[in-house]
Amino acid sequence: MISVAMATYNGQKYLSQQLESILRQTKRVDEIVIVDDCSTDGTVEMIHEYMRKYPQSNIRFFANETNLGYKKNFYKAMSLCEGNIIFLCDQDDIWKENKVDILNGLLESNSDVALVSSSFIQIDSDGKEVSANKSAYMRKMDEGQFYSVPLNDLIFHNVSQGCAMAFRKEVRDLYMTHFVDELPHDWVLNVIAAMDKKCYYLNSPMFFYRIHDKNTIGLNEGLTLNKKNSLTVRTHDAKQAVKVLSLIEKIDCDSYHKNMWLKDMRDFAENHV
Repeated sequence: MISVAMATYNGQKYLSQQLESILRQTKRVDEIVIVDDCSTDGTVEMIHEYMRKYPQSNIRFFANETNLGYKKNFYKAMSLCEGNIIFLCDQDDIWKENKVDILNGLLESNSDVALVSSSFIQIDSDGKEVSANKSAYMRKMDEGQFYSVPLNDLIFHNVSQGCAMAFRKEVRDLYMTHFVDELPHDWVLNVIAAMDKKCYYLNSPMFFYRIHDKNTIGLNEGLTLNKKNSLTVRTHDAKQAVKVLSLIEKIDCDSYHKNMWLKDMRDFAENHV
């Protein structure tokens, strides 16, 4: 069973394009779980319209009574998913028609893959293509390469946005148990999968990633494509690394203390700060 977890907040402008792209997938999803975080525009009305128009699509809608913020909103959306494979979804992107088919196929055919992310085509607020194949992962890869993401690549930087990923229910369950508000949800999910050497990255664009002035999360929220090597940025990265390493210790204390490089890296990050 395949679930899509979508968090919405004042997303009326682009939501229709995103929902249409999910409904047009060459491999049909079994449910679309949408949690709205107290929108004040026409987002909720649009969702209800799609539920009436496409009753077979199994859109399950939930409205928060108070604003939770994007991390807790995605947490709630994930917790309500019933599928064994879960796709995270932003409200303003557009999926390629074969995104579900390809990413789900990689998970189904590889038992050693628990989470897979992809690159993307960057578009602007008007849907105009800005870049043909962009990646939040700073490692150099060939086009189409399917790459195993080592844990050390995730200590100082995240490698993918939530909207780029699909993962198994087991990763979601661990995330539910070890939720931390100090780190973005997608970073934590990647770390959890990488701790078991089951985090992978596909360097093929599977969706159109929209950057605009009203992005709630994503590359506008710190995961920038081009970072300046400033003292401020390096200090921020080191502080984030301490949080990531603390999370790893919390999830699996024995493994953390058996791997001296993790402890050494934490000392380095703390001293750097």
